[in-house]
Amino acid sequence: MRPLTWASLGVLTLAVLALARIEVPTDLGSWVQGPLAGQIVLTMRAQGESVLVGTRAGLYRLDPDGSEHDLGVDGPVNALAVDAAGQLWAGTDRGVEPVDPDPQALPSLTDGPVHALGVQGTALIAGGASGAHRRRPQGDWELVWPVGGSGSAPVGAVVGTPAGILFSHPDGLALLHQDGQVEMVLPEVDVVALGRWDDTGDVWVGTRGAPLLLTSSDDGLTWSERSEGLGYNAVHAVVWDPADPARLVSGGSGLADGTGNAGTQLTEDGGLTWQVEQDRLSNTHVYALAATTEPVRLGLRVAGTDRGTTIPLPSTTTRWYAGTNGAGVATSRPAVPVLDTLAATTPYLRLAEPLLGGVLLVAMLVAAYHQLTSTRTTAPRGPPVPRPDGPSTPSSAPSGRTRPDPPTPGEN
Repeated sequence: MRPLTWASLGVLTLAVLALARIEVPTDLGSWVQGPLAGQIVLTMRAQGESVLVGTRAGLYRLDPDGSEHDLGVDGPVNALAVDAAGQLWAGTDRGVEPVDPDPQALPSLTDGPVHALGVQGTALIAGGASGAHRRRPQGDWELVWPVGGSGSAPVGAVVGTPAGILFSHPDGLALLHQDGQVEMVLPEVDVVALGRWDDTGDVWVGTRGAPLLLTSSDDGLTWSERSEGLGYNAVHAVVWDPADPARLVSGGSGLADGTGNAGTQLTEDGGLTWQVEQDRLSNTHVYALAATTEPVRLGLRVAGTDRGTTIPLPSTTTRWYAGTNGAGVATSRPAVPVLDTLAATTPYLRLAEPLLGGVLLVAMLVAAYHQLTSTRTTAPRGPPVPRPDGPSTPSSAPSGRTRPDPPTPGEN
């Protein structure tokens, strides 16, 4: 087989440029409307490259390819948690129920509605209309606050720490110590949401009205305000970038003056200052956030067809998921400079396609002619014709000096 010539390589290159369609992702650096359109999202949780979404209608899983799957839990699904054994639990208006469980081994909590779930060591904790509950491994559910089961008080947010259980209290943010004592760690704040970042162990609390957002690095004993630049009336969710712990996205509802909608805001310094994003979903309330890491992919499609494939690049990016109030899930990914440059040049390649097509046709003709002429000039020759025996003739005698004939025997 003949090796590829430069002409052949040129033809192949032109063919790719003329026929291939490089499709650059369009959702980099901005929010785009995603799946579950029209639904009210109440909670979200990352699960590998997928995201679990609890809505008023039920529980769904969103996969990286954009597909959505109904997990068969009737809504509303207000909260999600995974216990130390890896079991997924859903908090609903009916109580707490395991998702895809062994029904003989995992008891449900039927004292609903349940608004929040968390994990404290090996125990699962829940906050609902009747107070705070806890379930230890292989055990039943128990009411841990109000202490002694005296009366009931709604708990809208919970998070477990080594020091105890942090929960929203009618008088602020409280810490239930291991010995059952309750300490008011943040009095006179209207707690909306609580969370814990697995990577750092820090705890955050979102409030309605000032101070809006506080964080703690000592399990809730002391707190630091992280609300400079936040323009919400209430903070409902905060999620950090798996690729960069200093980058976080927050979601809220209402503007600082108590009117209008909110959306999302970004920080690049761990929450010291918050920026108003150019595209911040400002037309809706954001009640839940999640983040996953995925490879950056380019689409490659044959012109004029739907056939194609995706090519993973040697880099990853973060995909943000925002659960909205009535608009389903929106997604966003940070801009990738290389892809921005490629996206900017793609329209010029499309304008040059007629020229590329003509050059490709000429190049194919030139390459074919070159191949044909090359084949003719390099055709193999036949075997050499043997020289007949006998005396040499003048026409066949070699030029130049000749050797004399040997003498005949008997001749002097």
